[in-house]
Amino acid sequence: MARHLTLTRPRSRDSGVQLTLDYGQPRATASVYAPTGRRRLWWLSYRCPHCHGTHLGRSRRFGDIEGTRRSGCGRMIWLDIATVDTKGDTQIRGRLGA
Repeated sequence: MARHLTLTRPRSRDSGVQLTLDYGQPRATASVYAPTGRRRLWWLSYRCPHCHGTHLGRSRRFGDIEGTRRSGCGRMIWLDIATVDTKGDTQIRGRLGA
């Protein structure tokens, strides 16, 4: 995974220059909740680096969670996984290598 810096030029002379890392999107870390019971989707919650609000999301596959996605406020972010809550499900833990 290549990392690089992206320089965003200001639209006016009054605003500053913004530097972002990792594919040009600001980075957020998510807490991920495994499917349990009748629920078939992975749930995730993360704090948005743009609006500083907490957004919720879902994914069909665990492998699709990390990477670039559109946040709840409509801006693009790079999402990393901070924690995975499996609720004691040993079958899921074994697949994750935990």
